[in-house]
Amino acid sequence: MLNLSKIIITPEILSLVSEIDEFKGAWQLHGRMAPERLKTLGLAAKIESIGASTRLDGSKLLDSDIAQLLPNSEKYSSQDERDAFAYAVAYEGLIQKGHTLPFSEVCIKQLYDWLTHADENQDDLTKEKSLSQTDEAFDAPWKNLNITFAKTKLFATTTPFEMPEKLTEIVFWTETQLAQKTIHPLLIVGVFMAVFLNLRPFHEIDGRLSRILIMFLLLKAGYVYVPYSSFERIVERNKEYYQLALDRTCESIQSNTPDFDIWLTFFLKIMQTQKRNLEHKVSRDNKHREHLSELDNQILEAISTHEKLSIMKIGNLTGANRNTLKKHLAFLVDQSYIVRFGKARATWYVLS
Repeated sequence: MLNLSKIIITPEILSLVSEIDEFKGAWQLHGRMAPERLKTLGLAAKIESIGASTRLDGSKLLDSDIAQLLPNSEKYSSQDERDAFAYAVAYEGLIQKGHTLPFSEVCIKQLYDWLTHADENQDDLTKEKSLSQTDEAFDAPWKNLNITFAKTKLFATTTPFEMPEKLTEIVFWTETQLAQKTIHPLLIVGVFMAVFLNLRPFHEIDGRLSRILIMFLLLKAGYVYVPYSSFERIVERNKEYYQLALDRTCESIQSNTPDFDIWLTFFLKIMQTQKRNLEHKVSRDNKHREHLSELDNQILEAISTHEKLSIMKIGNLTGANRNTLKKHLAFLVDQSYIVRFGKARATWYVLS
């Protein structure tokens, strides 16, 4: 069984946990937002999460590709699209049924089945050629962690003979600790993620499965805001630090004194960024928009009410001509009030 007595709870870890838990409590008020707005936030986070998580495993699909795929996700023509559809199935299954599923090996296998979902009638898949995502480098607050790229080492994962027993152990440990509440749930979830990825029970989909499990465990622990801000997108933008922090822990994980400190700090900083991103969106929604024009506010209200709209539908709702709308939509996109998906006539907008 895991020995966590050597984990050093630093002032930084305490501060991170406190900030995240403060937002967890505040979300009870934010959660009373209009259902249409929550639905829009959830859709945007879902698209970002599917795109980021599958790209972390080698996909080339952009978020705009994911947005176009989801409405017709039963029809895919590439392995990337199939993986994205499977992640959408798992993601949506977790949102709809996760509250009824106890955390167990059976639950993990259910998530695995969702992630490996495939249409048997589509065997001839051709890799689609598309440009890779080109996000700007994210100014990560954890760049001051004691991690050096040149010192990265490969670590030995658990052997196939040991894996079933050790998977049972970590699942039982996680379930027990969450029930006993003697260790903070964020630390429990962080430790589980590191151990699970060290075990690698399902090989090629372990990364995606671990990220789905993170959301599942956080929801179980009461962090009900997580579906409204993409955890996966933050990991993608900081994947080098993610791998380095994980490697550092996994190098020691099979010893009697595993070192979880750097990994837990990194994990909590991801969650801090996740909650701050959502906090920013909520505060921007709540603040008075006197500096916006009447037409800007009409556009935002229309998109909020209808979840997503094309420029033609926005024109019908506001009465503004197309050229005027283009200027206002470009301004709202530039100011991060809305997000544009698709191209040409297939373009549509959602609230940021």
